Amino acid sequence: MPLIESLPDPDLVPEPDEEHRDRIGARRLGLVVVTTTLIGYLLAATLLALATGTARGADVALPALLAAAVPGWLAAHQVPLLILGAPLSVLPFLPTIALGLLIAAITAAFLRRYELSGARDAVRVIGVVGFTHAVLGAALAALLGGVVDASVPGAFLRCGLIAAAASAAGACRYGELLAALRRLAGPTISAGLRGGLLAWACLLGAGALVAVIALFLSAPRVGDLLSRADSAGDVFGMLLLSLLYLPNAMVAGWSFAAGPGIGVGELAVRFYGTSPGPVPEFPLLVALPPGDAAWWWSAVVLLPVAAGVFVGVRCGRDLGGAHRSASVALAALVAASGVLVVAAATGGSAGGGGFDPISLHPVLSALVTFGWVLVPALPAMWLFPADPASPAAESDAEAPPEPDVADEVVDEVADDAADDSETADDSDEDDAENDADEDQDAPELEEVDLEADEFDVDEAEWADLVLRAQQADAAEPVVSWSGDLYADEGPAVDERPGDDHDAEPEPGAPSSGAEPRADDR
Repeated sequence: MPLIESLPDPDLVPEPDEEHRDRIGARRLGLVVVTTTLIGYLLAATLLALATGTARGADVALPALLAAAVPGWLAAHQVPLLILGAPLSVLPFLPTIALGLLIAAITAAFLRRYELSGARDAVRVIGVVGFTHAVLGAALAALLGGVVDASVPGAFLRCGLIAAAASAAGACRYGELLAALRRLAGPTISAGLRGGLLAWACLLGAGALVAVIALFLSAPRVGDLLSRADSAGDVFGMLLLSLLYLPNAMVAGWSFAAGPGIGVGELAVRFYGTSPGPVPEFPLLVALPPGDAAWWWSAVVLLPVAAGVFVGVRCGRDLGGAHRSASVALAALVAASGVLVVAAATGGSAGGGGFDPISLHPVLSALVTFGWVLVPALPAMWLFPADPASPAAESDAEAPPEPDVADEVVDEVADDAADDSETADDSDEDDAENDADEDQDAPELEEVDLEADEFDVDEAEWADLVLRAQQADAAEPVVSWSGDLYADEGPAVDERPGDDHDAEPEPGAPSSGAEPRADDR
């Protein structure tokens, strides 16, 4: 080993357990991906087994059931299918919601179990889960063929987006991801996003209320339809299928209350009028009225107005100042964007026939939703403002501006200069104190010197002493063979360390090595 060796850079040398930690992290990520995939597959297989097991004359073997669960897994990710060449894009939302909740719960449990609270860890998990589901969906869509088929790009996109969104929702329940997003967005955008989620809750509540009222009013027709079923298994299958499509009915209820209405083939139903057409024999669709619009249907417009007022009041209380209008507009935009996406996914083809297509008019529904939320929310925001003393109303006023990077650098340099000046001042003060101490000690020495006045020494004696001292200093020592030092008058006296060689003798005392004067003799 060389004596001089350069020390390794700590930034370039990994920690002892860094590689081991990364390897364990990859295994854990693989575990969460496999868990979410298997649970989604088992969910699709369970629903398919319930639907086929209760049907009359259905005898499906286990291998065929497991193979049929693959298209069910894709359908749970809202991937359109082709069944015997007939397109099926109107897929139930309830399996998608259940799958998303499972992925969110598994992601949150995974982060909590291994204490991965950092935002980077959460983003890593979200990316891995979303990308893995996208690749798996594309691979399964490519393997399909024959009876059921699916689009590979559509499977890649929809499986990845739904899995990533569900995983992000679960990651926001634990760790620093939600706080980091709030800091990144700022108070105005955060309030707008919360208002958008609140608007979505109001929209779904209004749609659910409309759907429940429609089912209650159409209960005789629903009962007549179920009574014509061949067996109890068929009744169970229709009820199970209606339950899976219940979230779709809630979205359709909002479209009816907002104004664009629902279109099923030639049938069009709006709160201000209907277009006649055949009604499918399905419990949820039987709730659609076959006749003209009733006079009291216009009362449903109160639901969008109430939703907008509630969003305006909430945004006004969450955020004070002039940013409230921006937050309300953002909330309306978020609600309209969600309606556009969900209404487009709800509509589509139902396998061909006389009931195609099913449409909720997504573009018109999004525009109307934006207006229904924004117009009532703005006056409600000003009529019901937040309490000025509340922290929510003063959040913008009290929030300090974010410092600039250049200002931080200037402040650091100024602080360093101030520290250096303080250090210099301290050193100057110490030197001044030392000089003051020396000045205080100087009078003491003078006092000691003044005490010599008590000796009676005349000027002649002082001159003689000074002359003798000069002669003693001028004498050069001589070194003998034995190593002893000698002066001119004889051997030198050993001196102890610390003795002052140049110290003057006391006044009146005889000098060493000098002959006594005649007066002393």
